[in-house]
This record gives sequence, structure tokens and C-alpha cells, in this order.
Amino acid sequence: MARDGRLLHRAVYRHHFGEIPAGHDVHHMDEDKTNWAPENLEALPRSEHLRKHRPRGVAAWSKEQRQECSWQAWAKVAPRDVTCQECGEVFQSTGMRAKFCSAKCKCRHYERRKVRTGRVYVKTRLAKPCPVCGEAFRPDDPRVKTCSPECSKAHRKHTWAMRREGREAESSGAGL
Repeated sequence: MARDGRLLHRAVYRHHFGEIPAGHDVHHMDEDKTNWAPENLEALPRSEHLRKHRPRGVAAWSKEQRQECSWQAWAKVAPRDVTCQECGEVFQSTGMRAKFCSAKCKCRHYERRKVRTGRVYVKTRLAKPCPVCGEAFRPDDPRVKTCSPECSKAHRKHTWAMRREGREAESSGAGL
């Protein structure tokens, strides 16, 4: 860096060749950033300069290369003994967060947890009436208010009409 805070290679380029064109970077042709000789400096468009200095190592690998490296790393991991939280059986796993020996034990554990904590899930959700047609339905999402898209559209129209009437009553002073 120059004494006045500017990058030295840019100052050298400006001194010998004039201003750096807009959208260009000063590039060291021999890749040695300590070589500020004017014959070693050139102005390149930013895209070309970035292409010359694109990432190296893992960031420059293709998807297949990264995948292969990951496979090799996991192949080196030695299995360890883990005790199933549900049935207590000891099983082998290479995973760091393994808790259950099978999907069956995992499901059984979380089903018992639902009952113990008292949480309401989709399977246990009670039917509620649709405010438009009155038909009973079981929503997957507790925020759903109507049984179908058609009823939802009608409910929205009704809700917006009620809001408009409320605003008109407030603006006209009828609510006073």
C-alpha cells in the first residue's frame, strides 16, 4: 500500500499509463503481487480479471468432485455403538446424531411423546364447521377457516365487505 492509503500497484499503473479505465482492475501478469514493475501490470476488465483469479481448491471443484470427496470421507468413518432410545438395543452407526435403531422405534418414540406433551396433531384434530356452507371438515393447518377454495373466496368477499362497511360507518360518523 502507498503512504497515502492507495494500493501501490494501482498508483504505479496510473503513474506510467494514466487513469485506470472504468470497470477495469490492475492485474499482475506474473501473479506476483510484490512485483510492481510497470511492464508486469495490465488493466483487465473486471470479469476477465476474476476469471483469472477464480476460486481454487474445494470451491473450484465440480459437484461430482465434491461428492466423491464426501463419499471418501464418510467411508473412513468407523461405525460406533449406539443405544436405541426407544427399545434399548445396541446398534452400529456412522452418523453423529443417531438415536434409534429403526424407523419403527423412531415413530413409536415420537407417538409416545405426543401423548405425553399433550400436543394436538393433524390426526387428532377435531372437525370444525365451515363458516360459509356449514359443512364439517378437518383442516391440515389450524389457520384454515373454510372447507374449500370456493368457500374461501366467498368468505374473503364477505370479510372485505364487512371491513368496507365498518370504514364507511367510521368516516360518515354513523358510529358516533
